[in-house]
Amino acid sequence: MAEVFVGPKEMKLRILVLISIVVLFGCSKNKSHEAQIRRSALMGIWWSPQMFQSAAFQIKDSTIYYPDDLKEYRYELRNDTLLVYQDDGNIVRSVVLRITADTLVLMTQGSEEIYTHSETPIP
Repeated sequence: MAEVFVGPKEMKLRILVLISIVVLFGCSKNKSHEAQIRRSALMGIWWSPQMFQSAAFQIKDSTIYYPDDLKEYRYELRNDTLLVYQDDGNIVRSVVLRITADTLVLMTQGSEEIYTHSETPIP
């Protein structure tokens, strides 16, 4: 068997190509995850098993309404994180762990919360 010698320039080129491939795959994975969480998928009325007498919240186009508090706050969706801007300046951050047509799983302040979707109007 003959040995193949790779010069320093060829080695640098191979390393550069390898790094480029890794970066491209990493970026495409993040983009596909972001695309899974759409604002339209979040919109609607969400119920919590712990709050069986009223809805937990209703997500609208640019606000989120909490019927128990009779409060409505502006929210923003950044990648997989739901940011709720409260009146006192606090920002509540919830990571969307999973969302389907009827289930929303959020991680808020280290606590996993599961909600179910409903079109029943909030009184």
